[in-house]
Amino acid sequence: MNNDLKLTIVVPIYNVEQYLEQCLDSLVNQSNHDFKVIMVDDGSKDKSGEIAQKYAEKFPERFFYVYKENAGLGAARNTGMEYCDTEYIEFLDSDDWLLPRTVELVLDRLEREVEKPEIVFMTPVVYDTNPQQSPKMFGLEASVNRCIWSMEFLKKYEFSFPTGVKWEDVAPHFYSFYWARRCIMVENVGFCYRINSGNQITTSSDAGRLDIIP
Repeated sequence: MNNDLKLTIVVPIYNVEQYLEQCLDSLVNQSNHDFKVIMVDDGSKDKSGEIAQKYAEKFPERFFYVYKENAGLGAARNTGMEYCDTEYIEFLDSDDWLLPRTVELVLDRLEREVEKPEIVFMTPVVYDTNPQQSPKMFGLEASVNRCIWSMEFLKKYEFSFPTGVKWEDVAPHFYSFYWARRCIMVENVGFCYRINSGNQITTSSDAGRLDIIP
């Protein structure tokens, strides 16, 4: 890996063959390529692993494929963090995709910051699979995906995602905000957040929704 890079993007993958190429193409087509991608295949049963491996073979300097037995989204993100050796880290879900100039504008802003931030805020763009609905509050919800994080900060407070539960990023999201002392906002950057696709935990109605309470 190129240790001169400042940013690692972790993409946890599980049975998303329908959306994965769009996600990874958005990383290939960034206007700035000074970042690496850790693709963590969480034991996919479909062709997601094959798709991810093709990107690792085609772009070996930037895309890295990691396979692990299925243990959930939190565990996959934790695995991605273990492979991160850059100053900053971002988490991008594999059914979403990154806006074209996100890396360029974020790295340019970080270069100009005298005091390095612990958290860089971004604003997701909502892509509604069901155009008949208008979820105007989605841009405000708690999500680790809407931020870029200082690895030094995450390690200092022994940050990790809980495993074996749904809503695994809600508690760590607020936990990290409690400790953060310097945050910045970069406008017009971030990811397209796919909603109403039918396979998200936000559409579930089973007992797993109670995982958010603890």
